[in-house]
Amino acid sequence: MQDYPQIGAHPGIPEPEYRSWKAFSITNGLKLLKSPGHYRHAEDNPREPTKSMMFGTAVHERLLEPEVFKEKYIYVPEEIPRDRRTKARKKWEEENTPVVVRDGHVAIDPAFMPKSVLETEDAKAIETIAEQVMTRDCCAGLLEGGENEIALVWRHDFGEGVEPMLCKGRLDCYQQDLGLLVDIKTTADASPEKFGKSAANYCYHIQLAHYLAGARALDLEIESVVIVAIESEEPYGVERLSSSVECAEGGRASASGATREVSSCAN
Repeated sequence: MQDYPQIGAHPGIPEPEYRSWKAFSITNGLKLLKSPGHYRHAEDNPREPTKSMMFGTAVHERLLEPEVFKEKYIYVPEEIPRDRRTKARKKWEEENTPVVVRDGHVAIDPAFMPKSVLETEDAKAIETIAEQVMTRDCCAGLLEGGENEIALVWRHDFGEGVEPMLCKGRLDCYQQDLGLLVDIKTTADASPEKFGKSAANYCYHIQLAHYLAGARALDLEIESVVIVAIESEEPYGVERLSSSVECAEGGRASASGATREVSSCAN
């Protein structure tokens, strides 16, 4: 793991680099709601991303980092089979993997950065979602003019007698002029009632409280929070769900408690 940069807000940090920073993250921190043992296991054994997690990451990158998305992904043409054992698929993969000849042997070009492959249906879904978010009245303009994917690093102060805890968080979109935080979530059902239950199950309120704590520590003014809930299956419904900072901070005690628990374990 790499050391963290100086305390502050850092836009444009690639996700792998952000994940390597040695600081408390609420993603694994939520495991403390079960036990310190669950948290330590998650820290020591990073889980492989599921298909739905990878899809959610791709949606985030398409919406928030379009240039990164273009460089990272390659679409499989519709006429190419999904089955990688077929001749057509093997040929396509060979043609899209640059090679060099060295000492009479063919090898993958070491300068080639392999791209993540998006199957036709996933590529179409992501482009449809992007169009929905950018054109629907409820969401149009939300992601324009703001800073996207800002990595925060701060020290959480517990008060006298307790060592501050180094923390990190990544804001999806911060509209400084509006004092607005926009958070993107993919979900099975974006309707307010169903998404509300899902948000509670995944402890989104605690995640948001953690991000707001970081913003407060770094003097970033956030007056309101908007969650853009995006369905991951057709027809890819999109809902804008607004929240006051007071409501979003409903998980503040739990987030602070998780941070304190890690600090206690470390000491």
